[in-house]
Amino acid sequence: MQRRNNTRIRRRRTLAGVLALVWMTVIFLLSAVPGASYPSHPSFLNYVAHFGEYLVLAVLLTVLFTGSRFKRWQIVLLALGLAALYAVSDELHQLFVPGRSSDPVDVLTDAIGASVGALLTASVLKRIDGRRKRRM
Repeated sequence: MQRRNNTRIRRRRTLAGVLALVWMTVIFLLSAVPGASYPSHPSFLNYVAHFGEYLVLAVLLTVLFTGSRFKRWQIVLLALGLAALYAVSDELHQLFVPGRSSDPVDVLTDAIGASVGALLTASVLKRIDGRRKRRM
């Protein structure tokens, strides 16, 4: 039974890692679209998009690190930190894209989305683990 759980955790972590890399690529490609080609939309939708992008990234990173040697709070901080670093690098990348600019408020919005994603995912995974342990 324990071996099956370890295999399931390993598969879940591998899938999360692959999906996180794919999602980071999607974010990078969206940031590489020149400003003139980017559809104009209200700034509120811009913040929703940033929040959602990094919420998803943090969910994937949290799942990736769950089952590792880190404690749950360390996993949340690690996922948040990596997502925030990626947000900073994304904004720096936009400095080199014609018609785009870097905005610290976008980084803040990304970090808030990542915080929500990491905390929610850690909470859900803790609840799932608790149910599994009660069944055994």
